[in-house]
Parts: sequence; C-alpha cells; structure tokens
Amino acid sequence: MKKWMLCLLVVVFLVGCSSQKNVEPTLDTNLLYTQAAETIEAQLTAEYTPVPTETMTPSPEPTATETVVPTPTTVPTQPWVYNEPGKVIAPILIYTHIADNVDDNPYYQHESPLNISPAMFREQMTALKQAGYTAIPISLLIEALRTGAELPAKPVVITFEGGTIGIYTKAFPIMQELGFPGTVFMVANHLDGSGTLSTQQIKEMIAAGWDVGSKGMNSVNLVDNPNKMSEEIAGSKQKLEEKLGVPITVFSYPYGSVNGAVSTRVSEWGYLAAVGIFKSSEHTLNTLYYLARYEIRNDFTMADFMTIFSQ
Repeated sequence: MKKWMLCLLVVVFLVGCSSQKNVEPTLDTNLLYTQAAETIEAQLTAEYTPVPTETMTPSPEPTATETVVPTPTTVPTQPWVYNEPGKVIAPILIYTHIADNVDDNPYYQHESPLNISPAMFREQMTALKQAGYTAIPISLLIEALRTGAELPAKPVVITFEGGTIGIYTKAFPIMQELGFPGTVFMVANHLDGSGTLSTQQIKEMIAAGWDVGSKGMNSVNLVDNPNKMSEEIAGSKQKLEEKLGVPITVFSYPYGSVNGAVSTRVSEWGYLAAVGIFKSSEHTLNTLYYLARYEIRNDFTMADFMTIFSQ
C-alpha cells in the first residue's frame, strides 16, 4: 500500500515538472487587436493625410488692374454747329506773361500776379481740353457774332497781352500739343525787341492758326492820353500789318481803359472789334467794341480757374 502510494506521488511530480517547462505566457487577444488597430490607424493616417504646405492655399497673384494708374476722363468732342449772329457764349481768357524768370519775361517780377508759370499754364489748358472745350481764334468769335458762323459746342478764346518771349517759347508749344490756337495782342513798338516776340515767331504762330491784334504802339492809356489816339490806334495797326503781312482787325485797350471817344476811334480806323477786361462769357453786338475777358492770375487755384466756365 505504501509503495503504491509512493510510486503515484513520484509520477504526479514528474508530470507536473514537465507541464511547467512547456507552458507559454498567456496573450490577451483583446489587447492584441486593440494595439494592431491603433498601429494600422496610425499608418493610414501617416500615409493618406498630407502634411500641410504653403502651396495648399496659394496667394492670388497680382493682376494688371492692381497697378494700372487711372487716366483722367476726357469729355468727347461734340460736332460744331451754326451760331446765329448777334450773340455768342464763350469765355475769353487773358494771359499777360507765361514766365518762370527773366528768360521768359524781361520785366519779370516774382511778386507780380501776372507771371503764370508754364507748369500752371499747362495744367489749366489740359483741364480745358479734358472738360471738352475747344479753343478758337478771336476772329472766329467775331465772325459768329457779326454774321454767324459754325462754332464748337464749348468754345474758349485764349489771348495773350504785350508779346513777351515766353508766349512763344513756353505757351505756344503747349497750345500746339493740345491743338489750341490763340490770339496775341502785340505792342507794335515791342516787336523784334529784346525779350519780346520777333516778326518770324509771330508769323510761325499765324501759320499755326493764331490771330494777332494790336495793343497800341506803346500801350498807352488812351483815356488819360487822348492826344495819343492816332498813333496808338491807327499807327500801330499800320506798322503791324506791314511787318506781319496780315490784317489787324482787333484792338486791345491798354489797361482795359476806354470811353466813348476811344471806342469810336477804334471803330472808325478799321477795327472790327475790341477787347477789354470784364467777367462775362456772353458777347453781343452791343459789346462788340468791349468784349469781356477774364484776367488769369497766378494766385488762382484750379477751382478758381474752372469757376470761370460755370458762370
């Protein structure tokens, strides 16, 4: 009995030892699948989710419209139409000197309001062009007033007084660029002088469509000097016509000064019209020998200048 039991115990012991050597650690399958799933998800994420780059949201490239400088709007030119005689609406401007210094005007004085710089003159002429105005010679305005003539929709007459050299060297090229003719009222004894217009320069301007009128022989105030009327009115006309080879039919009263006796002499001695200084754009047969003109000064702002054309 005892031997049998002893043998049984030995067998049990040996079997137990053998079983312990072959046992492997137990795996938690739930944990295994969980870890595998996390690994695959991580791999898929790494594979299919692109790393954000600057090209993902490209900035819009600049276009031409961002850098284009807008150009001023120009009013289209309208057709010319026939103007019945008796009345014309057209501003007439007076420029005395277009000058920066004594090279343009031998009488230049910095404090004078009548020295208009070429830059200011260009700005004003360009503004007129863009607003649809057409410059005409004063002879055409007089023709329209006396007998009727075709005029542009928005006419303007640009006149220059005295005849300093800047009118040719500075104003004339600007007017040519814009297609604007002008009118020069020349002091006869200043023609071909030092710092004033020459015969040849005025002839060049006439060939470009400009008019020439007289401002007297020496630009004397005729109201204060009635004894000078013959020389100033008739003598200047004769001298300018001989020098320039064109009729001189418009007179500019020196200093804008006139009375009945002076205007009568101007009419009797062959002038078709005369100009003065007055703020109006309306001209009639009653104002033919004192056509109103706006004097342009260098203290004008552009708003001041353009106000002329709304009166």
